[in-house]
This record gives sequence, structure tokens and C-alpha cells, in this order.
Amino acid sequence: MFFVNKQLIMGYFCKYCGSKNLVQKHHISGYNIIICSSCKLLQTEIDSKILKKINIDKYSKEYIQEYLDYRKPQLMNDFRTSIYEIEKIKLGGRILDVGCGTGIFLETLIGISRYKWMINGIDISKYSITKARPEIRKCILNKSINNNNFANNYFDVVTCYDVLEHSSDIRRSLFEIRRILKKDGLVVIQVPNSNSIMSFLSKNDWDWWCVPDHVYHFTKSSIVKVLNDQDFRVLKIRTWENSEIFIKNIQGHYKKILPKIFSINRIISKLIFVPLYIFWYISNKVSKKYQRGGLIHLLAQKI
Repeated sequence: MFFVNKQLIMGYFCKYCGSKNLVQKHHISGYNIIICSSCKLLQTEIDSKILKKINIDKYSKEYIQEYLDYRKPQLMNDFRTSIYEIEKIKLGGRILDVGCGTGIFLETLIGISRYKWMINGIDISKYSITKARPEIRKCILNKSINNNNFANNYFDVVTCYDVLEHSSDIRRSLFEIRRILKKDGLVVIQVPNSNSIMSFLSKNDWDWWCVPDHVYHFTKSSIVKVLNDQDFRVLKIRTWENSEIFIKNIQGHYKKILPKIFSINRIISKLIFVPLYIFWYISNKVSKKYQRGGLIHLLAQKI
């Protein structure tokens, strides 16, 4: 997709397979994005010891409040689509939302579902949990999925929306998810797609590189490989993004690279709004066929 710098990364190990055969692919906001030549996973070069603090600090009170004020309606709408897909396979039961934040998914689920769900959430941010509705908040634990006390074979469904890309130990995260799922239990995962049309057009300015807190940068094939490695069978996979995020990313990229004299960059970034919307509409059709949307959404079953 982009030019690969052949500089070998010395003294650093792949966070997934432990290989030392790593090559720099991008340098974004002061961080190396590297690819493992063994397992082919694209990842951010970062010390795991400081990653948890970065994740907590970034998602500050201001960030979370803005999230609730401006993004909640859109998120609830997106979650409705996902819930519809889940309930084609599972008709209620015990469900855990990993990285549940303020509990928007769980709130949406109990608001629209036709079935009986016993809801649970888990999140590393204490403040996010305090912003959940009271009936949701009492069902949320302030823990990491890698350090939980849930029983084996306990849940019918585990959901991970925009979570696994943050994990410093995805092998451990998926092991724990598999452990707490019942036989034939369902895991629902959403992660950014680094092989998307949006990332290709935005280059290093793609919002969902999001370094350093995004450790892994998945493609359709790499997330499927990781799940197969951990004994999950992918049942359904699709990619998508909404028009607002697509246009904002491309506009931001051109605003940055075009000349700033006489505000040319700002003027052109505004002028291309309509053409970009038309382009998004066309590319969205292509993305559905070739899995090139900005987000990967999949359902997989424990085997």
C-alpha cells in the first residue's frame, strides 16, 4: 500500500509472535509503525509498560464528554446494525462488552432487543464508567480483559468495539475471551482497517493510525489470521465507514499538504467536500465488495 522503509528494527520483538524480524513501514507523529516479517502484523513500536497509562490519559474527561455530546446518537445507530447481526445467531443470554466505556452499546442493546440479555461490561477507565447510566454502571467492572475473574465458559457473547487495536498482548486478550465464552460462543470485533481506501488516500494523516495508543493496525487478512490462530471461526466479515469520517480524513490530509499561502489549503479542502461525498458514495460500493472500508466488523465463533 505504501513504500516500505527497509530499515530493520533492532532490539525490539513482535508483540504477537516474538519475532525479531521487524521492518519499519511508516513514521507517524514520532512513532515507528513496523511490520513483522514472520506473522505479517503491522504494529506500533512502543514500550508495553507505558501503554496502559497512555490509553487512560488520552481518554480524558473532556474527550469522554465530547464523545457523549456529539457521537452518542451515531454510535447507537451503528450498534443497532451490529445487534441485529448478533441476534440472528444468539437469542439472548449472557453478554460482555469489553472496553465498554460509558456503556453506550449495552444501553442500546437493552433498549431495542427482543430477547433477554444479562449484561456485563469491563473497562480500564474509572471515569468512563461513572458516565454510564446507573442501571448500566452497576453491571460494569473497572478491569482489563487480560486481568479478569470471570468463570470459564460463562458468556454467550463477548463484544470488542474498537478495543483490540489498543491491546499490548492481543494473544492474551483473545485467550481470555475464548476462555470465558461458552462452546459455540460468539465474539464480535470491530477494528480500523489499515488497508482501507480512506487510509490509502489519507496516507500518514489517517485518523485511525492513532499512535501511540493504537498498537495493532489490522487488515482483513491479519485479523482473520489472529482469530484462526486462537481457535475462532469467522462467520461474517464486512467493512464500513460513514461519510462524515471519510470526508473529514481526506479534507484534513489535503489541508495539511497544500500551500497555506492565502489560505489556499483551507479553501480547496472546503471546495472538495461535494466531490468527496460523491467519491465516498461510489467507493463505499467498492468497499463492500472488496472489504476496503475504514472499519472491519466481524463475528466469529469459538471452536
